[in-house]
Amino acid sequence: MDAITTIAISFNYDALDTGIACDLRDKAQRIRARIAKTVEDAFAVGDELLATKNSIDRDEFKTWIETELGISWATAYRWMNLARRKSEFLSLRNLTLDLAYTLMSKDATPEIVAGVVAKVEAGEVVPIPAVKGMISDLRYERRREEEQQRRAKRRKGKTTELQRRRPDAAAAADVEAKRARAAARNLVDELGVDVVWRVLEVSHDYAILRELRKEIEEFDAAEAR
Repeated sequence: MDAITTIAISFNYDALDTGIACDLRDKAQRIRARIAKTVEDAFAVGDELLATKNSIDRDEFKTWIETELGISWATAYRWMNLARRKSEFLSLRNLTLDLAYTLMSKDATPEIVAGVVAKVEAGEVVPIPAVKGMISDLRYERRREEEQQRRAKRRKGKTTELQRRRPDAAAAADVEAKRARAAARNLVDELGVDVVWRVLEVSHDYAILRELRKEIEEFDAAEAR
């Protein structure tokens, strides 16, 4: 049976200045001893990484992280970001990283964060699915409120448009009434009531018809006096 050969991949310190190489070895040992389990660990590791990143070039830094520390570049970047924003997330320092990452969601309100932190500090176990559920419920409520606000805004816009149109419609109706009234008077004056009654039987201009009836009623009333 062929022997299985294991090739160990390690960081090449020989290419570095002796002082930098010694410093990196010491930091790698410290970080490996404290690979982040809580946010406070991530703060400490992130600080170490930030202090190291400018001592060697970026590609060497990434290689050193992956080979010497055994973590991915994405994880290291996340911890460095935590260290940079330590003041924002200080209240999460005693939480597990997975729980803290969940609470870093943009939809996690200060009230949710404070409630979870208080429970953890009191010794309670807070399941991550429960926290995600709270955030999801809040996100749903927020979207529902935003949709209600958009609908209210659209309704307000329609109401404003109707209010704007009403004076125009009223003015147009007034003009039409005056036109029909004038036409009715002219017909009664020029044709007489008998002819106008015959016109009423065949006409389909209902505005004029209404005014003609009014004119005839006024004419009849005047005759009766």
